[in-house]
Amino acid sequence: PNWSAMPGGTRKLDGAHWLAAGPLVVMVEQARMRHDARKGEEETFVAPFTPGQIAVSEDYRALVERQAAGLCKGSSMEAGRSGSGSSGLAIDSYIEGSRWLAELHRRIGSGVTMQVRRHLDRDNARRAIPVRVLVDMVLVQGKTLSDVLRAYGWAKTTIHLRMVRGELCAALDRMQGYKD
Repeated sequence: PNWSAMPGGTRKLDGAHWLAAGPLVVMVEQARMRHDARKGEEETFVAPFTPGQIAVSEDYRALVERQAAGLCKGSSMEAGRSGSGSSGLAIDSYIEGSRWLAELHRRIGSGVTMQVRRHLDRDNARRAIPVRVLVDMVLVQGKTLSDVLRAYGWAKTTIHLRMVRGELCAALDRMQGYKD
């Protein structure tokens, strides 16, 4: 199909309605367009993110947004009854979402990427980038890897972009349950 990737994380199928695309889908499509512009062979294209990483990123983004919205006044108190005998109240769904979000945060970890070397960076404005902040900036806020680097005072270089993307991929793998 003929897809058009648009700024802001949206994509359009010509002759169809607009679909929201997550940040990682946009990054994969941008990488594919750069590959095609260099006249690369289709078989040699390697996506920067796997389908599993993209799926967990979209689930994480939806969960964070749902939990941030909380239980809005006027929302239905019935979340759908399950056959397990639970009451099915919205508060139960909200609590379960909170538990799952806490588990994902535990899997992301409290580490940092792009550690500042104090003896070399005394007068530099660079700061270490916490992995959880990296995940939230990219997946929830829709920032690019370059935006994350810029926000923490790092130059946009190929090496820095690879390091940050590698840490993001590792966090996404941990969120899926790999390398726990």
